Amino acid sequence: ALIEGINAKIRLINARGYGHHSAQTLSSMIYLCLGGLHPKLPTQT
Repeated sequence: ALIEGINAKIRLINARGYGHHSAQTLSSMIYLCLGGLHPKLPTQT
């Protein structure tokens, strides 16, 4: 069930991207969304 859930999330990321230019961009989005990264967003100071 865990793998099916991850597969569904990957399909959603792919659909949300409206087609990626390369496999590298898709894998980067997967890593960004599912990799547990929490990048700090730029803010105005």
